[in-house]
Amino acid sequence: MSKTYTIPLTNDPNNTLKFAITIGTTSYTLSLFLAYNTVAGYWTMTISDAKTSTVLLSSIPLLTGCNLLKQYAYMELGEAYIVNIDNNSNDSPNNTNLGTAFVLRWVG
Repeated sequence: MSKTYTIPLTNDPNNTLKFAITIGTTSYTLSLFLAYNTVAGYWTMTISDAKTSTVLLSSIPLLTGCNLLKQYAYMELGEAYIVNIDNNSNDSPNNTNLGTAFVLRWVG
Protein backbone atom coordinates (compact mmCIF):
# COMPACT_ATOMS: atom_id res chain seq x y z
CA MET A 1 0.00 0.00 0.00
CA SER A 2 1.33 3.42 -0.97
CA LYS A 3 1.73 6.24 1.50
CA THR A 4 1.40 9.93 0.63
CA TYR A 5 3.83 12.41 2.16
CA THR A 6 3.48 16.19 2.17
CA ILE A 7 6.96 17.62 1.78
CA PRO A 8 7.26 21.06 3.43
CA LEU A 9 8.52 23.64 0.93
CA THR A 10 9.28 27.33 1.24
CA ASN A 11 9.65 30.07 -1.33
CA ASP A 12 13.21 30.84 -0.21
CA PRO A 13 15.29 31.07 -3.38
CA ASN A 14 17.94 28.42 -3.95
CA ASN A 15 17.10 26.39 -0.85
CA THR A 16 17.88 22.81 0.06
CA LEU A 17 15.85 20.51 2.28
CA LYS A 18 16.22 16.90 3.36
CA PHE A 19 13.50 14.39 4.14
CA ALA A 20 13.03 10.68 4.76
CA ILE A 21 10.56 8.69 2.71
CA THR A 22 9.65 5.04 2.20
CA ILE A 23 8.91 3.95 -1.34
CA GLY A 24 7.59 0.42 -1.50
CA THR A 25 9.77 -1.33 1.07
CA THR A 26 12.86 0.85 0.60
CA SER A 27 13.67 3.79 2.86
CA TYR A 28 15.38 6.84 1.36
CA THR A 29 16.78 10.07 2.69
CA LEU A 30 16.52 12.54 -0.15
CA SER A 31 17.70 16.09 -0.60
CA LEU A 32 15.83 18.61 -2.73
CA PHE A 33 17.43 21.74 -4.14
CA LEU A 34 14.77 24.25 -5.22
CA ALA A 35 15.50 27.18 -7.50
CA TYR A 36 13.24 29.83 -9.00
CA ASN A 37 13.91 30.91 -12.58
CA THR A 38 12.89 34.58 -12.50
CA VAL A 39 13.14 35.03 -16.28
CA ALA A 40 10.91 32.05 -17.12
CA GLY A 41 8.78 32.33 -13.96
CA TYR A 42 8.90 28.77 -12.67
CA TRP A 43 10.52 26.60 -9.98
CA THR A 44 12.81 23.63 -10.57
CA MET A 45 13.94 20.89 -8.23
CA THR A 46 17.00 18.70 -8.18
CA ILE A 47 16.74 15.42 -6.26
CA SER A 48 19.82 13.92 -4.63
CA ASP A 49 20.60 11.03 -2.33
CA ALA A 50 21.20 12.88 0.95
CA LYS A 51 23.67 10.29 2.24
CA THR A 52 26.00 10.26 -0.76
CA SER A 53 25.14 13.64 -2.37
CA THR A 54 24.65 11.80 -5.67
CA VAL A 55 22.30 13.72 -7.97
CA LEU A 56 19.44 11.45 -9.04
CA LEU A 57 17.42 13.92 -11.15
CA SER A 58 18.16 17.50 -12.06
CA SER A 59 16.14 20.61 -12.96
CA ILE A 60 12.65 19.12 -12.88
CA PRO A 61 10.09 21.91 -13.47
CA LEU A 62 7.49 22.15 -10.68
CA LEU A 63 4.30 22.03 -12.73
CA THR A 64 0.79 21.24 -11.55
CA GLY A 65 -1.50 18.60 -12.98
CA CYS A 66 1.05 15.88 -13.63
CA ASN A 67 3.26 13.31 -11.95
CA LEU A 68 6.65 15.05 -11.92
CA LEU A 69 8.44 11.69 -11.79
CA LYS A 70 6.42 9.76 -14.38
CA GLN A 71 9.10 9.75 -17.06
CA TYR A 72 11.57 8.50 -14.44
CA ALA A 73 9.43 5.55 -13.27
CA TYR A 74 12.31 3.17 -13.96
CA MET A 75 14.17 4.79 -11.01
CA GLU A 76 11.39 3.63 -8.65
CA LEU A 77 11.21 6.91 -6.73
CA GLY A 78 7.42 6.90 -6.50
CA GLU A 79 5.25 9.76 -7.70
CA ALA A 80 5.43 13.49 -6.95
CA TYR A 81 2.82 16.17 -7.54
CA ILE A 82 2.62 19.93 -7.02
CA VAL A 83 -0.87 20.49 -5.61
CA ASN A 84 -2.73 23.80 -5.43
CA ILE A 85 -4.24 23.65 -1.94
CA ASP A 86 -6.05 26.99 -1.91
CA ASN A 87 -7.59 26.64 -5.38
CA ASN A 88 -6.56 30.11 -6.47
CA SER A 89 -6.42 31.06 -10.14
CA ASN A 90 -2.68 30.42 -10.56
CA ASP A 91 -1.80 27.37 -12.61
CA SER A 92 1.61 26.93 -11.06
CA PRO A 93 3.58 28.22 -8.09
CA ASN A 94 5.31 31.58 -8.36
CA ASN A 95 8.12 33.11 -6.32
CA THR A 96 5.78 33.98 -3.43
CA ASN A 97 3.28 31.13 -3.04
CA LEU A 98 5.32 27.91 -3.14
CA GLY A 99 4.83 26.18 0.21
CA THR A 100 1.67 28.10 1.05
CA ALA A 101 -0.74 27.89 -1.90
CA PHE A 102 1.17 25.01 -3.51
CA VAL A 103 2.63 21.96 -1.77
CA LEU A 104 4.61 18.92 -2.86
CA ARG A 105 2.89 15.57 -2.35
CA TRP A 106 5.06 12.48 -2.75
CA VAL A 107 3.51 9.04 -3.09
CA GLY A 108 5.75 6.16 -2.08
